[in-house]
Amino acid sequence: EVHFMANNTPVIEEKFDVIIFSYASFYFDFKRYEKLVEINDSTEFVWITNEYNLSMNSFMRKKVKHVIANFRNNSIDKYNNLVVNLNTLLFRNRNEKTPKKYDICYYGTHRPDRAKYFKKYLKSWFILSTSPKNHKLFKDMGCICKFTDKFHWQAKKETLNQFKASLYIEDEYTHECFNHLANRFYEAITCNCALFFDRSCLSTIQKSNCDVDPFFIVDSYEEIKEKMMDPTFDERTEKFLEANAKLIIKEREETLNRIEIFLNNIVNNKNLG
Repeated sequence: EVHFMANNTPVIEEKFDVIIFSYASFYFDFKRYEKLVEINDSTEFVWITNEYNLSMNSFMRKKVKHVIANFRNNSIDKYNNLVVNLNTLLFRNRNEKTPKKYDICYYGTHRPDRAKYFKKYLKSWFILSTSPKNHKLFKDMGCICKFTDKFHWQAKKETLNQFKASLYIEDEYTHECFNHLANRFYEAITCNCALFFDRSCLSTIQKSNCDVDPFFIVDSYEEIKEKMMDPTFDERTEKFLEANAKLIIKEREETLNRIEIFLNNIVNNKNLG
């Protein structure tokens, strides 16, 4: 039996076998949960995270012995840990196809570790979706793309459905430290949107359970423009989408199974102890 609690839901003050936290913010309202933690003084606490650059706040760190993560690095090695593709759990299958109004986009916040890739690709043909507070940061580094506000993500009505293609870049840190493919990969498949990967992401692609035609690996803004005008672009895109949708569905089930086994082992080991 599983109970879900969030900041806008009541705290269930009962005893549990395992309590999983997904919070990383230092503004976490821990006082709401003090009674729950007190009641569960012998319970096993797990932290679940899909961002390598987040850390537990002190309230959690005192209790957590287990971590479920989307990445592998030294920060989780001191815990009993499970590295699994958490982002597959958000995949909602492919939407019905809709007419494409725009060519290519990038969306997301300003991340300093991607600065050189922003400057490399965000030129006149691109539409950049980001919070208005970030516009000046991108403009100051020389990005001359078109700007728009944040995309909408209501199921089956996502703004991304209107684009033929999107760009996948990653933090330089993850070139060497493996992190499962980001949500934008799964969002692209859902929205029937092709995805061009900067060649620096090749290591991540090779370690991931995905099927990426070398056609979609690029080195420049100009190469993307050329490939989107290639007569085989639509056919290649459909093959890319179809193949990866099948792989994601299979991996999603494997992820859920591995998490269930991991949690069951925690409970069983506790009972044996």
